[in-house]
Amino acid sequence: MRRRRCTGLSTWSSSAVARLVLASLPLWARLQAGTDEELNTRTGCLWFGDPRAPGAEGRIDAVQRIMAQLDVPFERLTAHEVTRRFGFTGIRRGGRGSCSPTAPPPT
Repeated sequence: MRRRRCTGLSTWSSSAVARLVLASLPLWARLQAGTDEELNTRTGCLWFGDPRAPGAEGRIDAVQRIMAQLDVPFERLTAHEVTRRFGFTGIRRGGRGSCSPTAPPPT
């Protein structure tokens, strides 16, 4: 049985947890070196929402702040840019997004 674990951007709304995720990347790389099976796939990320909304959508400002503090590369996007570049429609006025072309490399 193959198990998958996804660490999403909601992780980034807590500075302590985000630091743990970053610290785990070299450990994942060491584990990966010992097997041909893919254990961890790094991908880019797009997240958008209305910062006034409840739940994960409303955490976008905190996530962007923590990513900036931890030097994780990302681009701030307006709702219009999310729609134009990625095709998502119906984003509320005042909404915004983050685009990170790659997940952080192991350190």
